[in-house]
Amino acid sequence: MLLPAEVYAKKAVVPDSLKAPVFQVGEVSFKMQRVEGGAFVMGATPDQYDEHTISDKPAHTVVLSPFYIAETEVTNELWHAVMPDRRFVEDWYDPTQPITYVTWEDAQLFVHRLDSLTGMPFRLPTEAEWEYAARGGSKSKGFRFAGSDLCDTVSWNTANAGFKKHQVKKKQPNELGLYDMTGNVSEWCQDWFGQYYYGTEPNPQGPTEGEKRIVRGGSYDNCADNIHLSCRQYFLPDEANNTIGLRVAFTLPNDPMMKPLTAEPELTRYVKVEGKRIKFLYVPAEQPYYIAETNVSQSLWTNVMGKGERGSVDATGMSKADRNRFLQRCARQSGASLAIATEEQIKEAERLEVIKHIEPKPRKPKSWEKDNASIQKHRKRVKNAQVFADLIGLKLRNTNDPVLQTLEKGYDESQPLRLIIRL
Repeated sequence: MLLPAEVYAKKAVVPDSLKAPVFQVGEVSFKMQRVEGGAFVMGATPDQYDEHTISDKPAHTVVLSPFYIAETEVTNELWHAVMPDRRFVEDWYDPTQPITYVTWEDAQLFVHRLDSLTGMPFRLPTEAEWEYAARGGSKSKGFRFAGSDLCDTVSWNTANAGFKKHQVKKKQPNELGLYDMTGNVSEWCQDWFGQYYYGTEPNPQGPTEGEKRIVRGGSYDNCADNIHLSCRQYFLPDEANNTIGLRVAFTLPNDPMMKPLTAEPELTRYVKVEGKRIKFLYVPAEQPYYIAETNVSQSLWTNVMGKGERGSVDATGMSKADRNRFLQRCARQSGASLAIATEEQIKEAERLEVIKHIEPKPRKPKSWEKDNASIQKHRKRVKNAQVFADLIGLKLRNTNDPVLQTLEKGYDESQPLRLIIRL
């Protein structure tokens, strides 16, 4: 699930020589593919699968600067050209198969030497860069795997690999022309493993410390359910086996499309009302907007309106007129273009997992709700009383009766209040 890259990048022209540069080490050449900067929803998005694991939740928005990533996994021949003193010779050695049996620490030494040989700042991709590139960057078509919804067309996996790795570039590439991002061998990323969190972040680097490092993409030894694009694996940095390799990346110094991410449209915004900061999260809907991370609390309502009880529970039970007055006061204090979130906007933010879905607490029945006869009697009494109340301009409150609420054009005072910022 992606947002247009042009929203986040300068209108600058990238020379053709920088779009897919080729590097040479000895007699071995390899190609890098440029990935334009942009924003995307990372993790357990609806296009991935129905049952998400804990580690790839929640889905959250990430914005990235432009970067480059290798067209293929590092092959045996490239590894041996860079690391002649660290040769791994297998019985089934093939120069164009991806290297395996490398630890994360081995990978760090490899990119350091490659940096020295080429003069370019090679490194492992961050986990966010890896997933963005695998999804197809700004060209993504929303596939479950890297380039297709049909796993076997783009990957070597348990269904077709014969329990062994294969030469690179034998399956279809993804939208960016990257091969084997799904399957063949898993790939080390730079990040420590850590849980995702709600919110947004520019160029995330992962936790500052940890026990295990991220591995992405799945291998020939994984089934389709374990190599979709949001799936995460992690291993100790000194672990090595016959299913883990690597793919290199770099960021170009003085990139013609680069500009500070602080100048981009904010993905997390804060609004101050009555000394309290309200956090808003970006919702990448067809018509984007920001939504408050939580409902309006009773304390905030009381601070703004000067009446009501204090507490952290959601504010409910206010009239429509009071809600509008609350909104006007918040907008005046904050200077933001605030509005009250509609049910559809809340559901959209929940569907995209920008905010959590919280089931409303069951309401304690009123005394007049004990049976149908009592309910009908109450409704008749309220309707009759309203006739006389109208004469003096008094509006009776029908908070807990959905039938009586329909007389107020469907407005439900029992619902919590959540704010949005309109764009």
